[in-house]
Amino acid sequence: MCGISNSLSVISPSRCVVPPLQVLNPVVTFGRCFLKFPYQQMLTLVNDSDLPGCYGVLPQVWHRILSCPQMLLRVLDKTVLVCIQVGSSSHLEVC
Repeated sequence: MCGISNSLSVISPSRCVVPPLQVLNPVVTFGRCFLKFPYQQMLTLVNDSDLPGCYGVLPQVWHRILSCPQMLLRVLDKTVLVCIQVGSSSHLEVC
């Protein structure tokens, strides 16, 4: 039979829900900082929603430019994805 197909299409309504993640300490203060000394602080992210939530972190990597060694180039390298379960929290180190 011409024009008749054996496949069936079903339209299913759907929605996307992104749960909000709360940062307990949104302001990070490092105080006095000096060159060539590492400084670290911790952020706490909390998921108070009814759904698991995820966040991604893009680490910053610095590279020297060969033609001009005084200049640094920031390169984003490998995204880290962390999921926080319902009613849980996660700690994120900030440098």
